[in-house]
Amino acid sequence: AATPPPVDDALDKAVLSLKADLANVRRHQEAQVKQARQEGLQSMVSALADTFDDLSRAIDVATEPVRTGLLAVRSRVEARLAAAGVELVGAVGDAFDPALHEATGVGAGPVGTLVAILQSGLRDSDGRVVRAAKALVGQGGAE
Repeated sequence: AATPPPVDDALDKAVLSLKADLANVRRHQEAQVKQARQEGLQSMVSALADTFDDLSRAIDVATEPVRTGLLAVRSRVEARLAAAGVELVGAVGDAFDPALHEATGVGAGPVGTLVAILQSGLRDSDGRVVRAAKALVGQGGAE
């Protein structure tokens, strides 16, 4: 009875093992690349959101025609965020939601509503909160 030489069997096992190792390395590398891209996107989006907030503060104190120009630039920043799959969350008048907002203080205004936005929040296209909006929450009193 002829049996295949043991060298061929060992060689086949070695080739299969190397193929499995290569597949694992590829899978690991793809996961690392995906994570690095996600971290880079998150960093860029956070910087754009900070710019949006800076523009909003400038708009609050600007006079015409500067105010009109700042509104146009802020609109472009918001469009870029949307194109990146990110939505700004937290606007004055919204009901306070601890899943979306971080209360950093209280102010005069309707109880339980956002009365001032200190930092815009961000939500990705999957609905995951990337950054909670920092806001003052109304405690009642003069509006």
